[in-house]
Amino acid sequence: MIRLAGRLAEDEPPLCPQTVAAVDAFIDAMAGMSRALHPGEWSGVFRRALKAAGWPGDRQLSSHEFQARQAFGEVLDGFGRFDGLLGNLSLNEAVRRLSQLCQQRIFQPETRGQPPIQVLGVLESAGLEFDASWVMGMNDDLWPPPPRPNPLLPAELLRAAGAAHASAEVELDFAQRVHARLSLAAPDVTFSYARADGNRILRPSPLIAGIPLARDAPGEVVTLARQLGKEASTACELLEDAQAPPVAEGEMVSGGSWLLRAQAVCPALGLLPVLARWQGDGRAGRGT
Repeated sequence: MIRLAGRLAEDEPPLCPQTVAAVDAFIDAMAGMSRALHPGEWSGVFRRALKAAGWPGDRQLSSHEFQARQAFGEVLDGFGRFDGLLGNLSLNEAVRRLSQLCQQRIFQPETRGQPPIQVLGVLESAGLEFDASWVMGMNDDLWPPPPRPNPLLPAELLRAAGAAHASAEVELDFAQRVHARLSLAAPDVTFSYARADGNRILRPSPLIAGIPLARDAPGEVVTLARQLGKEASTACELLEDAQAPPVAEGEMVSGGSWLLRAQAVCPALGLLPVLARWQGDGRAGRGT
């Protein structure tokens, strides 16, 4: 890209000179990094490379951006403490390991005041009270969570000590305690679970087995989609839009069978009835 920008600048004013200069500085900062380094050394290299590239920019960061930058700095610091465990790493391996740490980092920016709706994890909700709460994902393969013993420590010692995530009994006790707390966190508490994941049928957690199902009508279970749709019905307006716009003389109409492909990708679009009417009028593919 830098070579292309240089060739273009020979015949006309340079395009995006600040971007080209930042990329050039980034490449210089990463030059000679083909050798393996410890995570602590890579942490310093990544910081210098980002600074050379001008990250995070010259404008004032918003509150959320500033907090995200701080969280990323904490991940970089943590990566630098893996020298004794990971040893020397190549550049690609260091980037892969750092990406894993970033993906595992749970980050939620602080909010000002008291937001009307909060999306929280089961541990983040500890000690909080709500007007109403909706606890999702109550499937038997997720709640209680499966045990995840530390692979670096003997499993038998972990189970004997009752360490966190050591066994199914520990996870069940943890889930029961959290479940009891969530049940009392609000006057109106709803627990929900997914019925299917693709072709795989899912089952509810045994911890919600004694909770009665919410029903709108006999035999009709209230799902989250049904409830949200019912509450939003007053804000929706139905429009009859069966007539496609007219095709001007000499106008080339594109689309055709691609609408069928879009329908196959997302059946909720409901394009087939409209497509049938368009084909009947000789205007297949008109519109989006």
